[in-house]
Amino acid sequence: DKVLLLSKHGYKYMHKEFAFPKERMVINRLGTKVLTPARFSTDTTLRIMSCSAVIGLKRVELLAKAIKLLSIPVIWTHIGSGSLLGKVRTETVVVPKNVEINLLGHVTPSDVHTYYSDKEVDLFINVSTSEGVSVAIMEAIAAGIPIMATNVGGTPEIVNKKSGILISENISPAGLAAHIEEFAILPSNKKNMLKEGAIEVFKANYDSKKNA
Repeated sequence: DKVLLLSKHGYKYMHKEFAFPKERMVINRLGTKVLTPARFSTDTTLRIMSCSAVIGLKRVELLAKAIKLLSIPVIWTHIGSGSLLGKVRTETVVVPKNVEINLLGHVTPSDVHTYYSDKEVDLFINVSTSEGVSVAIMEAIAAGIPIMATNVGGTPEIVNKKSGILISENISPAGLAAHIEEFAILPSNKKNMLKEGAIEVFKANYDSKKNA
């Protein structure tokens, strides 16, 4: 009787690929709950978060390689487990002195929310080759964390100039590292604008209570 799509991208795909009539489709976005905003770092270290299954299409190993190329002080924390976690652990056994990596494995959703609210987080990164609209990105913007993500699927609907930075789907580790270092040197007022913009995008489209 009705098809509910999570994104404009899915809506267009269903109509184009399956000739599904638009009058029987509706965009019905998911969302997450309101979170206490994360705090930016108060020292010179850039704190990066990522959260996903560690499987091929999420390309966590690509992010690991990029982190190792950074010349700035950085702490990268990844939440999530999967079949490629061992490979990522191997990739991160040896890292430069300026780099700290924390692979936390599986963490419950409520603990993820608590982590964002209790910790300093400067940037959330998603380098998937395919996405609908990432719940992990929804959670990050709910906590006011600027996003850096690949321009795939429904991601451009949640990551825009207000909330973060879109990067190429075909990004290389060196290219990703360059984007991260560009973000790191942004003036504090620009980072605060992205924080406020992330919360604005969340309130407009991804508040689960409002959407339900």
